[in-house]
Parts: sequence; structure tokens; C-alpha cells
Amino acid sequence: MGVPVRGCGNRLQSHTDGLTVWITKVRVKKNSFKRRRRKNLRVEAVLTSALVKAEMLLRRKQQQRYQRWQRLKTELFKANCNMCNGIAVGDRSTEWDEKICEDINSLHSFMCLVNEVKSPLKR
Repeated sequence: MGVPVRGCGNRLQSHTDGLTVWITKVRVKKNSFKRRRRKNLRVEAVLTSALVKAEMLLRRKQQQRYQRWQRLKTELFKANCNMCNGIAVGDRSTEWDEKICEDINSLHSFMCLVNEVKSPLKR
């Protein structure tokens, strides 16, 4: 799991957010060193190496997060299907008793009577 890191503006960032910000800063610094007239190849090499390693780490973390999300979705889907199957099986096994049928029929007849009553439309 990502550990929250304090970012600028006292805003909490996840570890991948902090890594993304760091990668952006290193890219800017590397480009500024490339544009200089007096180039320092050692600094460029160190920045390139650090950048490649950080990008690989970020990609690996993103893939792990994606895989965890896929596992979680499948587990939730399985649990949801099991609940739906349990409800469907439970519906088939229960029989309607006469009291419930009478109540439903009386509700149905009441609703039919309500539908027949039409109040005048006032505009």
C-alpha cells in the first residue's frame, strides 16, 4: 500500500503521486542540463539513471495497483453473484401463503380504484 507523503501545500499525497512529481522535477533538471553550453556528462548520466529507475518503480507500482484492483473486482463480482444466486434460490423455495395473497390482491384492487379517480386538471 502507498504511504501518504506530505506534498506541497500540506496536501497528503500517495507514494506514487510523490514519485510522479519527483520524476517530473528530474526530467526538468535533466533537460536544463542538456541545454547548457558547458555540458556535464556525469551529472546527465546520474540523472538519466535515476530517472530510468524511478520510472520503472512507478510502472511496477501502477501495475501492482491495477492487479489488486482487478482481484478486488473479481472478488466483489463473485460475492455479488453468490448473493444473487442465494436470493433467486430463496425465492423459488418460499411459497406464498394465503394471507399475503389476500393482502396483495386488496392492494391491487385499491390501486385500480385510485387509478379510476380522475381529478380535474387546473391550470
